Amino acid sequence: MRSTYRFLSILAAAALFFACEPLDSDDSGNSGGGNNTKDKTEIHMIDGKALYELSAGKDTVAIRFTVILDEKDADWSIESSADWCEAEPASGTGLGVVNIIVSENSTASAREAEITIHGGKNSEVLKVEQCLYAGALPDESWFSKPYYERTDREKAGLRGPVKSWYVSTYTTYDKYYYDEAGHLVKEEYYNTTDNYMEVRWVHSYDAQGRRVKSEQSYGSDAEGGRTFTYEYGNTGKLVATNAYHWIEFQEGWVSGKNFPLSIWKDLSAIHYLDNSPFYYEREDIVFAFQPDGNLVITDTYCRNQDGSAPDVSVYHIAYENGLPVSCAESEVAVKYDDKGNPAELSVDGGAKTWTFLSHPRLLLPATMSEPKAQGMVAMFWGNYSYDSNGDDIRFERAYFAADQVYNDYYGKYFYDSHGNWIQRNETTEPAFQHGEHFTSTVNREIEYY
Repeated sequence: MRSTYRFLSILAAAALFFACEPLDSDDSGNSGGGNNTKDKTEIHMIDGKALYELSAGKDTVAIRFTVILDEKDADWSIESSADWCEAEPASGTGLGVVNIIVSENSTASAREAEITIHGGKNSEVLKVEQCLYAGALPDESWFSKPYYERTDREKAGLRGPVKSWYVSTYTTYDKYYYDEAGHLVKEEYYNTTDNYMEVRWVHSYDAQGRRVKSEQSYGSDAEGGRTFTYEYGNTGKLVATNAYHWIEFQEGWVSGKNFPLSIWKDLSAIHYLDNSPFYYEREDIVFAFQPDGNLVITDTYCRNQDGSAPDVSVYHIAYENGLPVSCAESEVAVKYDDKGNPAELSVDGGAKTWTFLSHPRLLLPATMSEPKAQGMVAMFWGNYSYDSNGDDIRFERAYFAADQVYNDYYGKYFYDSHGNWIQRNETTEPAFQHGEHFTSTVNREIEYY
């Protein structure tokens, strides 16, 4: 009985103690009407942000803070709401210098996590948002297709049923349109400063999805224009369309630095006509395979409407394993990887050389060298760097002199639900203003079916 009585007395005393606590006391033990500072812990953020927006790749961001108790260092700890987002170190005293380490987002959606800093009875919450990873969507079965068998939309590295796209940041830009099958059907040029739009190209296709005509006008008020028509008789053959290079050099906004293969399946002839009121030009290119498997290109060019005095050129393209590898007349040579994608290209007998990365989505240049470069527009060399999605992150090159180096940086890509980038940050160092950098945010507008 004595023990029970003593236990009840303790409970009563405890109840009396808590009943006497001021009603306006805060979580730190500091009452509104007194000077009690016991266990008053404060967290001061030095360079922390409420929200960190990170790219899809593996990333690390640093935060700094201090935790004090009565003007003295206090212990702190950090916890994360997600296992893909970790803090190192996870605990400490006083000044905190912590790395938030985020693993690569290989999921099909963006994700969020919360980093919580605990200090005494207080806490500070930081949010981390990581955007969509563009290279691991489950519907990307076309990655396994050889590059020259892909649709125009696939060659551009676009995912999903893209109907059109353009980069809206600049005052002049091109807009590209695709049909539902992925064929490029129209290209428009816009000048927003002069409020001017020109339909540059309209492309049409046959029932087999092969391009049969391309038409270009000189402008909205001009008559005539340029027309290409295409014939197909080399069934099952991969045809190099140009004797000087069969990799079409296209550095644009398709997806960074992009070099589409200019190899057309089944092609046997191209007919070109420029028939404006003030200008006439005609060119007929015939592609004929020989019994040895090599290709002969006969190019007939004429400036006279009556067809007189044509200029005829003949080129011989050597083939290996069904792919064009060299042309003696133009001194072009191409090496391929085991997937049939170009590994190295040299033109003019090695005056310019490109090497390429083996990538499932795009044909990406890794390096470029031009040892005989001369003049203001010549590039001595260039190195290209990409993230795991194949999107540009750096372009390093030398103009004017081989050791005069300039850099462009591309970072913080943001993607839509299909995995196509819709915004990226750029830092550019123009060759004509060495040492000056220009940073901008570039937006890409995409419309889907």
